[in-house]
Amino acid sequence: MHKHIIGLLAWIEESQLATSCDLAHKIIGDTEQNKWRKDVGYPCARIYNAKEYSDFRYSTDLTRFKYCPECGEKIDWKKVRIEIEEELEGRGYA
Repeated sequence: MHKHIIGLLAWIEESQLATSCDLAHKIIGDTEQNKWRKDVGYPCARIYNAKEYSDFRYSTDLTRFKYCPECGEKIDWKKVRIEIEEELEGRGYA
């Protein structure tokens, strides 16, 4: 099954098209980086969760699409949230 491109994810120097899996990996990476930052005394970065990424009322580092640019199908943001949460749970980051 095709993984929909759900938005444009802003990184430090560049942006990239993102799927729900990409967002889950970003949350995991940011969580691990914050553990390191805390250990060495640096301030921690803001980590967005699945609810914030899938809710248009929140401003995040993701520019959300309403339709997948590859197939034109409307993006079901409730489904995206569930996919992110399942990926995080499967990796022990729930």
